[in-house]
Amino acid sequence: MHKIISTLILILGCSIFMWGHGDLEKRIIAKTKAIAQTPNNATLYLERGFLYYQHEEWDNALADYLQAKALGFQEKILHYRMAETYLELYLFKSGLICTQQYLTQDSVDVKIHKLRGELFQKSRAYDKAITSFEYVIKHSIDLTPENYVTLAEVYLAKGPAYREAVLEVIERGLNQLGKHVYVLQEQKLNYLKKFKLVKKAIEQYDVIIHQNNRKEGWYYRKATYLYQQKKCKPAKTYAEKAKQAFESLKPHQQKTKAMIQLLADIHTLLQKLENQ
Repeated sequence: MHKIISTLILILGCSIFMWGHGDLEKRIIAKTKAIAQTPNNATLYLERGFLYYQHEEWDNALADYLQAKALGFQEKILHYRMAETYLELYLFKSGLICTQQYLTQDSVDVKIHKLRGELFQKSRAYDKAITSFEYVIKHSIDLTPENYVTLAEVYLAKGPAYREAVLEVIERGLNQLGKHVYVLQEQKLNYLKKFKLVKKAIEQYDVIIHQNNRKEGWYYRKATYLYQQKKCKPAKTYAEKAKQAFESLKPHQQKTKAMIQLLADIHTLLQKLENQ
C-alpha cells in the first residue's frame, strides 16, 4: 500500500511539473500570436521575454528584452529582467551595466542591490559584492537567513584571513533573526568545523541538541565528530545517548528507512569505539 501511495505521489508530482512547463509553453504561444498582431508593442516582448526566462530559455528571453529596448521600452523593470538573464548566461559585466541603468531610475530598491551582489560575487568582485549585500541587510524589511549565509560565503571566498568576518556575519544573523534559526545555527557549526575550532564546534553541537526535540541524530553526529577528533570516551557517551534516544521513539518512528540506517550507523560507531 505504501509503495502504491508513493508511486501516485511521484506521478502527481511529475504531472504538476510537466503541467507547469506546458502552461508556460501555451502562454508563450499566445504571447507570440499577440506580437504577430501588434509587432511594435514593446510590452509584449518584455512579457514574452519573462515567460522565456521562467522556461529557462535564456537566449530567447534576452532577445525579446533587447527587442523591447529597441522599440523604446525604458522602464526600470526591463533593466532588471535583462540583468537577471545576463546572470544566468554568465555575462556578468553586461548584467552589471543593466543594474547601473536601473539604479539611475531607482537607487534604493533592495532587490536590485541583491542582484548586483550576485553579479559581483559571480565575477569575483568580492568587496563590491559585500557592499551590495550589506545594503540588502541594512534596508530589507523582511530579512531571511539566506541574506546572512550569502554574505558569509562572500567573505569565505576572500580567503582564510576572513574567517572571523564569516563567523561574525552568522552571529549577526542569529542576533537579528533569533537564536532559534536552525539554518544559521547549522551553518555556524559547519564553519567552526571547517576552521578547525574544535572546542567551539563541540559547544555548538550542544546548542543545536538543546534546541531540537528530536536528539538521536544530533547525538550521533556529535559522537562521530568527537570520534574523528580522537575523543573516544565522550564519543562513546554520545553514541550511547543516540542509541537510547532512538529506543525511546515510537515504533513507527523507528521503522523509516532513514532511522533504520541511523541505528545501523550508531551500532557501527559503538563497535569502533569498543575496539579503541
